[in-house]
Amino acid sequence: MAWRLKIYFSDGTSELLDDVFGSEQEAQCEYESWLDNWAEGRETLMLSGEDYSDADIDDCDIWEE
Repeated sequence: MAWRLKIYFSDGTSELLDDVFGSEQEAQCEYESWLDNWAEGRETLMLSGEDYSDADIDDCDIWEE
């Protein structure tokens, strides 16, 4: 079984992760990791002068392929 994760952002965009997870729980843990690290990553990019998105993470879809 393979589980996929797609993350939705507040600006209407989304990202389908290339990773394929072995369980729904692994995909959920990855989503939680994104939630935990999103603001810090955005701040790091801002401070380094890199382009970054003002969008927040809104939701996700996790499904079995």
